[in-house]
Amino acid sequence: ENGPAAAQENTGLTVIEESDARTAFKAAEKGLRRFNEKKHTVAIDTISDGPDRFEANRSTREFLDVPIEKNQLAKLLASLMQNPNKGRPRYQYASAGGLYPVQTYVYVKPGRIAGIAQGCYYLHPTDRTLVAVGNGHALSADSYDYFVNRPTFDSAAFAVFFIADMSAITPLYGEASRDMVLIEAGQMAQHLTNYAGDLGLGLCGIGSLQHDVLCRLFDLGPHHSLAYSMLGGVPLTAPPHSGEIEEFEI
Repeated sequence: ENGPAAAQENTGLTVIEESDARTAFKAAEKGLRRFNEKKHTVAIDTISDGPDRFEANRSTREFLDVPIEKNQLAKLLASLMQNPNKGRPRYQYASAGGLYPVQTYVYVKPGRIAGIAQGCYYLHPTDRTLVAVGNGHALSADSYDYFVNRPTFDSAAFAVFFIADMSAITPLYGEASRDMVLIEAGQMAQHLTNYAGDLGLGLCGIGSLQHDVLCRLFDLGPHHSLAYSMLGGVPLTAPPHSGEIEEFEI
C-alpha cells in the first residue's frame, strides 16, 4: 500500500494536513542537510550567459487561454520519441534493461492546440505519431484535487500521462519494477521540462489521478499503472514566444 498512511506507518513520521503548517514545513527546507561542526567545502560557482534555466524550468500553475501551435507540442514531445535511425535506435533517456515500459499519453482540450482535435492520444515513439484512443472520452476537471490541482487543469491546454505497462518490465525486474518505472518517468518529465521553456510553454507535475478515469480515457489494460502526469500550456507570466518552431509532423 502506498500513500500518506503507509508512509506514516513505515517511518513513524506524521503527515501534516493543516494548510498553514504545510506551508511552514516547506519554508523550513527540511531537505537541506545541516552540520553542527564546520566542514571543508569546495565552492561551485557557475556563471552562464545562456537562458535562465531556473526561470525557464520552473513549475507553472497558471496558463493563458490561448491556442498552442501544433508544432510547439510536436517539438516538445519529440524529446520522448525514438530517433529515426533504424540501425541504431536510441531514446534521449535511459530505461532499465532497455525495456522502456513507460508509455506516454496526451489529452488535448477542445480548441487549445491548433491542428489537433480534442481528445486522447497515445504517443507512438517509433512511428512518431499521436494515435487517437479512448473513443471520444473527455477528461473531467473533477478528476483533479478541487483546491490544489483543479484550477491548474482548468487553465491548462493539455495533459501528459506517463503510464507504465508493468507486463513489459515485471518479468525481468520483479519487485524492483515499480522503482525502475518511477525513475524512467522522472527522466521523461525532466526532458519535457527542459524543452518547454524554450518553446514558450510551461508544465506542472501532478502526482496522482483516479485509475479508473485513466483506464476509460486511454483504453488501458489490467497491467497499466500511472507513474506521473503533467499539465501544460502557455504560462500566464511568460513573454510571447518569438523563436521559430521547426516544422515537425506527428
